[in-house]
Amino acid sequence: MARNPNPPKSPKSAAESADEEIIDPAEAALIREVDEELRRERMLAFWKRYGGWISGLALCLALVAAGFKGYQYIEHKRTLAAVRAYEEALVKLELGDTSGALGEFSEITREYPGAVAALAGLSEAAIALDQGRVSDAVDLYRRIAADKAAAPPFRDLARILAVSNGLDTLSRAEVEEILAPLRSPRHNFQPLADELAAYAALKDGDRAAAEALFTAVLGNSQTGEQGRERVRGVMMSLGLGLARPGAQDGPSAAPAGNGSPSDTSGGENSDADDGN
Repeated sequence: MARNPNPPKSPKSAAESADEEIIDPAEAALIREVDEELRRERMLAFWKRYGGWISGLALCLALVAAGFKGYQYIEHKRTLAAVRAYEEALVKLELGDTSGALGEFSEITREYPGAVAALAGLSEAAIALDQGRVSDAVDLYRRIAADKAAAPPFRDLARILAVSNGLDTLSRAEVEEILAPLRSPRHNFQPLADELAAYAALKDGDRAAAEALFTAVLGNSQTGEQGRERVRGVMMSLGLGLARPGAQDGPSAAPAGNGSPSDTSGGENSDADDGN
């Protein structure tokens, strides 16, 4: 059987041949040029419509970045100036110039808000305590506690110091208001804050509330051993509850010789024995 001298082409070969016949280099170059021109016109139209907005936005971003860098630089300089002023105040205090140191501390708290200002306020309050001006010291501590620019550790410490030094002058409501942020669960100062609140309750004549607070302090896992011993001593001296978990002494246990039925019967048996 004779072979066909012109076998049919495969579909792939036919498609390639069609591409070769359709695509011409000159036409392809013209198509690319037209396509690029269209893209260029679209870009020009887009820029004419939105170019002003884009430029303005870029300028705003640049100004914000520059302003932030400038703000950081200014804050850095202010912090360094505050630290130097605080060091100068400490030098004056060491040299015995208490009034000069107080002036420096007061100026720092006015001019340089932040951590250094909190340190200056704490130092100023300590001087006031040394001079017997307890109310002034408590006011300074409360001012630091209310200063949102101060770091939380400084504010928390100021709350504790305000109450511990002002228990004689602060009302129970004021004490609870000052200590409220510290009495949340898991707060590091919660045991000490509850203990101070218990003293305020005792001052107000509320022994039941004081006993409940002291008991909570003893049951708090964050309470240190020194704090537990202090609270147990206070509870024992005042006859509040059980001074320690599992203890048998306290107001719940009847003391010997108090006229209870068991004591009376014991006395009668003793008399009978004597009579025998």
